[in-house]
Amino acid sequence: MRTGPMLLVLALQTAGCARMVPEQVADGVARLTVRDLGGVLIAANFDEACGFANQDVIDSPAVSGELGEIGTATWTIEDCTIDLGPEPVELSTDCNGVITSASGLVTVTARKIVTGHFTGDPATPVIPVEQQAATFIVDNASFTDFVVMKTNSENHMRIIDGSLEGKIIPRLAADHENGACSVISPHIAFEDIEWGPSTVEVTSGKKSFEVPIRSGSLNAVNGTVGELENHIEGTVTVWNKARDVLLSGPVEGLDPDYDATILDDSFTCREELAQPVTFSCELDPILAENAARLIVKNFGLVSKTVDLDTDCGFGNLMGQVSELISLGALAGLFTGDPETIELDADACTVGGDMFPIFSDCVGTDYYLDGTATVDGTKTVTGKVVLSTNPLQPEDRHSALVVLDRVALSEVTPIEHPSGTPDYEPRLTMHGGTLSGTYHPVTGESADDRGAYFIVIPVGEFENIRLQNADVTLYNGDMTFPMHVEDSSLYAFTGGHLDEANWLYGTVTINGSTWEIGASAEPILLDPDYDQAYFDTTYECIEDLESPVPVN
Repeated sequence: MRTGPMLLVLALQTAGCARMVPEQVADGVARLTVRDLGGVLIAANFDEACGFANQDVIDSPAVSGELGEIGTATWTIEDCTIDLGPEPVELSTDCNGVITSASGLVTVTARKIVTGHFTGDPATPVIPVEQQAATFIVDNASFTDFVVMKTNSENHMRIIDGSLEGKIIPRLAADHENGACSVISPHIAFEDIEWGPSTVEVTSGKKSFEVPIRSGSLNAVNGTVGELENHIEGTVTVWNKARDVLLSGPVEGLDPDYDATILDDSFTCREELAQPVTFSCELDPILAENAARLIVKNFGLVSKTVDLDTDCGFGNLMGQVSELISLGALAGLFTGDPETIELDADACTVGGDMFPIFSDCVGTDYYLDGTATVDGTKTVTGKVVLSTNPLQPEDRHSALVVLDRVALSEVTPIEHPSGTPDYEPRLTMHGGTLSGTYHPVTGESADDRGAYFIVIPVGEFENIRLQNADVTLYNGDMTFPMHVEDSSLYAFTGGHLDEANWLYGTVTINGSTWEIGASAEPILLDPDYDQAYFDTTYECIEDLESPVPVN
């Protein structure tokens, strides 16, 4: 019968002791304020009912900006009530196994503002290019018995009732897919935190006591942001007494158990994170690298179109026969000596409205949209025979294609994989000129063994130059306009012997010249290249004995 009064006496004694040290209580409230506000962000960011993970919210950002420039996207949630119930609900588990959980109810009005390269894609309207490109603004969070707990701490603070607002600005690390700043790290700035009149219950170890908060203004840094590390400062008014808070540094800062290495380890296992971890997220070098890949691809597909063209291109059989006759090469029928012919494309216009080039063995369709006017030559050395292929090379390296000048008019080479409505990333060349040299590797004929005249998608590109061209790079619905002043690119497409899928050179875009790999350390021409799959894309070519060997 005496249990109730005794507990009341003990509670009063605990609260009375806490009131004797208001500075320590203010410090504890300030520290736990940051944890609770962080928990609000996690809960709101992943809530699918009305939070930032709600599909209607995802699909409805307010955007501003021009293509190719810096823009912003703002997602807003209003009066989103998140009721976690009386039992703790897991919000997250970090790479050290520390679980953050919460219980209670919070109603949130907040904005997520992301600044970055404006893409025009409704799904990804901006790509962050700075480590502090995202800001979460909690305009108001009102609470009922809301508490955030961590498994590595005995301390927590239950907000019995009251409200908070503030800004949360995480440092964003680069993701491994495209190098954009999109991975939230534990290095976070908390700014302009404001308490409204509230009542909280602070638990420190086995002790708990109720604290009235009349007001509070705080700024904090979890981890390291700029020159601040493990820092919190401001004022908190508890029991109607305003107390200054200033805690900073590795020992007596925001987190009294702070360890910089442990903090970094807490997120470095995430699969989407680029390794090694970097907070440098410049988009321009990534765009330059991908533009370089597509410039080479475009040159290859323009070359393929000219090679197949039977009107004014290299596929004109009568032109081949005429060249043989003009050289007197028919004597080679009797002597067996190899002959060399040179086929010309003079102001040969190819392409059109989604002009089909070819389809590969896995059903991928290739098109040349727009027109390209080509001046160039194709040189072939081989034996002269009476055949539909009158000149038959005796090795895999007997052909050479030189495109001296290709005048471009809204040219977009397109790769359309089978079974999907989507195109592969593509580069539209609105104007300018293209030039370069292609050293094809040819396949062996199954019917004429020892003759290598089967055209396959394997070979080396030399000094591919795109000059004075306005271009637009498309990746899905994302759009990146650029101006290419010049390029000098070297690449190998496919694989043969010791050569496979490499690229290096330079490209000058918007006045900046970018090194793309190096001759000694080239980058991958196709980042997703798989040799076995690549072989399947051309192994069905008529009369091909087999894919070329690769070491």
